[in-house]
Amino acid sequence: MKTIRKLHLWLGVLFAPTIFLFAFSGALQILGLHEGKDPSPWIADLAQIHKNQRVVWESLPARPAAVDASTRRADADADHAAAPAPGADPTATGDRPAAPRPAPAPRSKVLIVFCLIMAVGLMTSTGLDIYMAFGYRRDRRVIVGLLAAGTVLPLLGLFA
Repeated sequence: MKTIRKLHLWLGVLFAPTIFLFAFSGALQILGLHEGKDPSPWIADLAQIHKNQRVVWESLPARPAAVDASTRRADADADHAAAPAPGADPTATGDRPAAPRPAPAPRSKVLIVFCLIMAVGLMTSTGLDIYMAFGYRRDRRVIVGLLAAGTVLPLLGLFA
């Protein structure tokens, strides 16, 4: 049982920073703050990390892709073949315009409130777990190392 407790402690501390981040960014998404006409850039970046495990900063210059001439030529040929002839009727080739999407169902306010409470509870529980982890006096260096690793490793993965 002592080994299981230590394993639980170490895994909890290692994943605590990521759990806290995902609970926080999930709460922001529940409120819809990552969408709309002018979302805050840091909230939109957190939403990208939460949903897609990546972030694309618009202010950074795009890295040129290493593409050889044959690949560019093949891509251009495919684009040309797929394009309809000028003045051609798109319905003549059997292509029809996409049907309009139905309006989304209204969101459940009860579920929104419950999920927000859950996110706050998860963040609070994670913070208390980190606080309690430092109660083990003999393992403080291990706790600090795991907490640092749980912070740095996801950042390395994000920018790799």
